Amino acid sequence: MASRETAHPSSPSSTLPSRRTGVLEGDILAVIDGWECPVKRAAAHAVIEEEEARGAAALALAPGVRRLLARLDAARIPRGLVTRNNGAAVDVFHGKLAPVAPFAPALARGWGGLPKPAPDPVAACAAAWGLCASEVVMVGDSLEDDVVAGAAAGAATILIDAARHARGDAADWGAHPRPDAVARCLEHVDELLEELFELVPPERRAA
Repeated sequence: MASRETAHPSSPSSTLPSRRTGVLEGDILAVIDGWECPVKRAAAHAVIEEEEARGAAALALAPGVRRLLARLDAARIPRGLVTRNNGAAVDVFHGKLAPVAPFAPALARGWGGLPKPAPDPVAACAAAWGLCASEVVMVGDSLEDDVVAGAAAGAATILIDAARHARGDAADWGAHPRPDAVARCLEHVDELLEELFELVPPERRAA
């Protein structure tokens, strides 16, 4: 059978940049990049960078993350990071994650392609591992970014959302694709990966 690996996103950015830049609707990055005035664009991006640095400094690892990653590493299951944050925030995250190895690839904002919710970074992770996107699992806590990006790429998706997990079939998905599974927390993701997917290293997947 085909293997399924994890492309794991970071936690969502603070809502403060939206208020400070005045972008209250739509994709904040797309809206800012659509502004004609370069000075206004630069000022808004500076606000985002400032808030990201503040958030990164206060970052705390989710319970169970080291155990999950260590188990995936022991099984030789590759894992990538897909985030809309900048590379500096990713560096801080990896520093706090040590001695666990960093994610590879780690695709931050400005990685060279479109950010999520576009499917491009998910497909890029799969390609880096020599796989098709249909052979990976996108895990994240944003329905709008993570699930949309994963589903658009053709990957399986797990949404971390305690409230929607509690609502079960009554959860409201709106116009977004429904994830393949909903986890209560990151520790629950470990259980779902074991229960729902056959985790096979790329070198052992079926030809």
